[in-house]
Amino acid sequence: MIAMPKRVEPEAWEKSDPGRPTMGEPSRKIEAFPEDNDDAFEFKIILRTSEKTEYFSVTLEGKMAGRVWEGLCRYDIQDNGQRYSQK
Repeated sequence: MIAMPKRVEPEAWEKSDPGRPTMGEPSRKIEAFPEDNDDAFEFKIILRTSEKTEYFSVTLEGKMAGRVWEGLCRYDIQDNGQRYSQK
């Protein structure tokens, strides 16, 4: 499923839903669709931010018809300017 080409509709942000409520981590959920319009698969992209650590994550979830949602991949991006010393 992760290798399937996917697309996001131009109006996806207007149709987005709040993701799972978590204190201090607001999120938005948008739908993605298989490029070949195969109805046997569904996808969603979840964008989550952390107010405390100044990071955000992008998660791709997918499911086959009749199955539960599964996380396929996740990217965590930190933008807090933290510097690590190199020895």
